[in-house]
Amino acid sequence: MKLINNRIRLLFRLFLIFMLISCREQEKKDNNIKSIKEVKIPDFLSQKYFHGYQLSPNSDFPIYMHTDNSIGEFTVNFLNKNTEKQKEWFDFDAKNNVFSEDEQDDNYFKQINLLIKKRLENNLSEYNMITEYIPKKFFTKKNEYKYPYKKYFYLYVSSNKSWKLINTKTVKNVNENITSLQNFNSLIKNLTTKIQPLQTNTSQISNWKGVYHVDIDYGKLDKFSEISINYSIEIKDSECTFSGMGYKTYFIDLCKIEPKNDTLVLKYLKTIDGDGFTNHSDIDVLGIITHKNNVYYLKSPIVGDLKWNYNTNLKLTKTK
Repeated sequence: MKLINNRIRLLFRLFLIFMLISCREQEKKDNNIKSIKEVKIPDFLSQKYFHGYQLSPNSDFPIYMHTDNSIGEFTVNFLNKNTEKQKEWFDFDAKNNVFSEDEQDDNYFKQINLLIKKRLENNLSEYNMITEYIPKKFFTKKNEYKYPYKKYFYLYVSSNKSWKLINTKTVKNVNENITSLQNFNSLIKNLTTKIQPLQTNTSQISNWKGVYHVDIDYGKLDKFSEISINYSIEIKDSECTFSGMGYKTYFIDLCKIEPKNDTLVLKYLKTIDGDGFTNHSDIDVLGIITHKNNVYYLKSPIVGDLKWNYNTNLKLTKTK
């Protein structure tokens, strides 16, 4: 009996030791998290951190970055708000005959910096600026990442010239270091949905309800068939369906609507059906309908006119 009691006491002491260690470890973690949250971010737009523009690791949008032992590392990413225009940056260096035989040298960076500066700085209002920030505590003395580390995403708010924390990510290994253009677009889209919930005026929506059509006939493909595409937009309540059927085209998209005076903005929500080749998930605004002199017009990045020009005003036929 005495032996059993001794064992119970021993087990109880071991349990207390284990609980004490666990509490201390948790306290360390809590303090660590607290210290991260209280870290002051540097002025990402300060000229002292600017060393020139360059392209992202995948060469699909402009960036500039800075690293030092006092603050850690950050990258300012410039992302066109129009996802179609983002394609202008794809292989921007090669398109402008800027090459480097082996590794990118000083001459390459000087050329690409000047080209990006000329294209970007006069049109900054068209871009979202998102900074990826990794605090210095996630670096070793050799300035290497300590895995896993935490990356913070800040969106620049131009109205009050401040940075808003919009997301965090735990990076577990080297394969997760790079944030792709698709990742950024998803982040912005999710953020827009969260911070700008749809608010519509019922009376405004009722004026737009109905079915709109536009048929584009591009002429004959051969003696037996023609190249034509039929587009249809059905407006009801606070959402709509946008569909297209015809030459190499088949899709049905669900979209939300935002009435603004004499215009109605159609924003992509999800694909209902399609052929897999006309995917619009990377397009924010599918189209804008305007009402002028009792005539409705559609301007859309996915509907081309007779000369295959997109974002041009096309006359719509409305039925109820």
